[in-house]
Amino acid sequence: KITPSGKSSDSEFVRRVYLDLIGRIPSADETKSFLDNTASNKRTLLIEELLADDEFGKHMADIWQALLLPRISDNKRLKTEPLVEWLEGEFNKNTSWGKISRELISSTGSQDNNGAVTYFVANSTIDKMTDSISRLFLGVQLQCAQCHNHPFVDWKQNEYWGMAAFF
Repeated sequence: KITPSGKSSDSEFVRRVYLDLIGRIPSADETKSFLDNTASNKRTLLIEELLADDEFGKHMADIWQALLLPRISDNKRLKTEPLVEWLEGEFNKNTSWGKISRELISSTGSQDNNGAVTYFVANSTIDKMTDSISRLFLGVQLQCAQCHNHPFVDWKQNEYWGMAAFF
């Protein structure tokens, strides 16, 4: 029974959409151009423009590499650039998240030839892979059940290791 917020003003919208889609605030000229635009679909046009900008892929790749590559000592010498460049290209080609996920989970070859392989290199053990995939692609926090039955949800230890068996 929460009343939704009203529609944002154009000045709020332009700042938010730039931050969300390309990771920076708009310049003064970009803001002025948007605010001066009288088209009824100017928000849609701006979204389309930002999604077509190369900065979109860079921003999304930066967000997702931070999620996909655990910051642990095992990975301190890991080359992250192949994954970042691969993700950037996929986001800029408007590849579906389903296809990106499949490519990450089923990647093969060398890191130099297929940047998606970096995900497996960074999550090199079965438990890390199980934890990461269940959290990022299934939306389930399963890691507690690795050692014991989860105390707050129905996940059991045998279900964790059943999931791990896939890897």
